[in-house]
Amino acid sequence: MQRISFIFLLLLGMVCPIAQATEPVRELAYFHDETASTDIEEIHQKAFLPFDQSLRLGFVRGDTWIRVTSNPEGLDHNLSAGDETRVIRVGPHYLDHVWMYQWVGQRWVVEKTGDLTRRAADACADDLFCFFPSLSPNQSFSVYFKINTDGLRWIQLDVMSPKALQKNVIDRVVRISVALALAAGLLFLGVLFLWVDASRLMQAYCVFQFTSVAFTFFNTGVMAKILTQIPPEVLNTWGQTFQLLRVSMTVLLGWAVLMQYQNASLYKGLVRVLVLASAVSLGMLWMWNAQHALQLSFLIFMVNPFVQVWGVTTAKDIDAKTQKILILGYLLYALILVYGTLVAFGWWPGLVSDATLSTVSDWRLNGGLVSLFVFWIVIRQHQSSKFRQLEAVQSLRLVRLQAENQSQQLKERQSLIDMLTHELKNPLSTIRFSLESIKRSRAMGEASDAPVQHIAHSVDRMDALIEHVAQSNQVETGQMDVLETVNMTQVVLESIMEHAHPDKFNFSHSADTSLHANRQLVAIVVENLLGNAYKYASEDPVQVSLSSEVNTSKPWGACVVFTVTNQVTAENLPDPQQLFNRYYRHPNVMGISGMGIGLTLVKSAVARLGGEVEVQILDQQVTFSVRLPVQLTRKSVS
Repeated sequence: MQRISFIFLLLLGMVCPIAQATEPVRELAYFHDETASTDIEEIHQKAFLPFDQSLRLGFVRGDTWIRVTSNPEGLDHNLSAGDETRVIRVGPHYLDHVWMYQWVGQRWVVEKTGDLTRRAADACADDLFCFFPSLSPNQSFSVYFKINTDGLRWIQLDVMSPKALQKNVIDRVVRISVALALAAGLLFLGVLFLWVDASRLMQAYCVFQFTSVAFTFFNTGVMAKILTQIPPEVLNTWGQTFQLLRVSMTVLLGWAVLMQYQNASLYKGLVRVLVLASAVSLGMLWMWNAQHALQLSFLIFMVNPFVQVWGVTTAKDIDAKTQKILILGYLLYALILVYGTLVAFGWWPGLVSDATLSTVSDWRLNGGLVSLFVFWIVIRQHQSSKFRQLEAVQSLRLVRLQAENQSQQLKERQSLIDMLTHELKNPLSTIRFSLESIKRSRAMGEASDAPVQHIAHSVDRMDALIEHVAQSNQVETGQMDVLETVNMTQVVLESIMEHAHPDKFNFSHSADTSLHANRQLVAIVVENLLGNAYKYASEDPVQVSLSSEVNTSKPWGACVVFTVTNQVTAENLPDPQQLFNRYYRHPNVMGISGMGIGLTLVKSAVARLGGEVEVQILDQQVTFSVRLPVQLTRKSVS
């Protein structure tokens, strides 16, 4: 029935002009009693202060008395008696207790209502409280109101005719309907955005907007009209709860915006303090004192925009445009809050009407202003993410093309090396055969043998160079991938015996040094390390050892350890940083035959075998350590 009457009033206000009745002259004055100890019999002795329709006291305790004095001098007595009836309208809805005292029949008659009072019927169809004094409209009278409530005390009171009340109620219902529809629509839009962008920002926004919808429902009295069986105290507490949750979510929203950037440690600490204070305010609301909880929440609400401005200005990697927009938005938000606070506490006169302030408040409370910034940030981040993804794809494509080009060049180079090493073998074989024929045709010891020996030596060096290059190419291309059981001890002994003075090596080994690997790669490692030590060692013997070990920190587990240690003179100490570089040779050993390829070949072969090689130079002692896994799969050498 209430809904039908509301719709009828709404349609009536749209199609029928409202008669402009002349309002009675009324005077409003207030007295605030912090001790809440004054009763109606004593109120006449108090000094009242005048105000005009809107009384702003901020956070206060106690009772606020309001005296409404009506004078019929301004009435148009040609109007009907019904039009002359006075209606006193009090708001907002969250006022906990409202008492009206009127002198009727030689006694004070009291009527009580408010947010914490269950009402059998609503005198007004909207969320405000309406009183109809039962006094003659042709006489002057005074009515007293006593108001007590938690939270911000911003009281609106007006005296009007029933026709003016009709227009006022319709305007208020339309305003509430628009605010609720906008809040619910923004929540629905946020859920749709969440399907596309499930970021922390959108998750925080959806929770924030849900609290805004719930707070708007409770704050405008809609829940009290729907859930009539629930005690008003419970509805009031839940309304305050969503108010506090909404404040805490504004803090988390600001954090969700800036968490993707590099933030200052002070900003992070301030956010933690605000979140902790929000949790404390909720605990105070449910377990201790609602007034203190609302005051703490209001303080958080005031401090938060300045904290967020600090966070935006100190963020390291935020782009300039986003930074400017966020700073401007938070400063505008802070300006509105500061101005609203000054007005709400009565420290600054309102420069705009209460209707305008109410409109701005509706837009703020239902999340309209916050939503504009959140959706703008989400869309901008989504566009930036798409652009970064496109750049990443282009970069990967360029890297792939470069890798393909390098791979092709490597294949061509390796093919060229294979062809050259193969083709150079034939003329070298011819030269070597011709040299042997010359040697046999000449007598030993002739002077002409010296150039022949020199040529033969050069041919040997060239042949060794070609062999090293061919082996290096085979190692890099993975041509040596045949796996078999290799006895490392036998390979080392065979390599030692190939040298002119095998007694220069002191060889020690453990019982089992077998491994599953490519024999040719193992031989390259052993031969080059032993040959390197043989050529560059001082007079001291070369220490060679083979052992096995198990290292669980390495992927291979069991391995064979091959070490070669030799002494060098102080002036011939190599540079450990360049020792494995291709063609590196110490300047003092240029007279010793060599090409600087052997150790590079060792490093490549060890890598193909899945092992590791390292060098340690201590005083004048150079030690090479090679660890080769006992079990090697084809995947390791491919």
